[in-house]
Amino acid sequence: MSKPKRTEDEQAAMDVYDDLLDRCKNVREYKVSCYLDEAWVPAGPMPFDILIRNGLVTCRVLAESKLEAALMIANELPVIMFVDNDD
Repeated sequence: MSKPKRTEDEQAAMDVYDDLLDRCKNVREYKVSCYLDEAWVPAGPMPFDILIRNGLVTCRVLAESKLEAALMIANELPVIMFVDNDD
C-alpha cells in the first residue's frame, strides 16, 4: 500500500522542516574580528557575543559559514574593516 500524496501545503511545510534541520546540522560558532566606527555606542541586545579589547572587536556568531557570520555582524554594527584571524 502506497503513502497518500502530500498536498502542496504539506510539501511546503516538509521543505521548510528539511531546510531548518540541515541548517541546524551545519551551524557552528565563528569568531570574527573587526574594527568599528569610533562613534558607535552599544545600545541594546545583539544576536551574538561581543568582546572589545584595545579597539578590536571580536564577535562570536552562530552561522553556517564565516561569510554568513561577517554579514550578520555588518548588518548589526558599523564595521569599518574586518580582520583575518585563525578561526
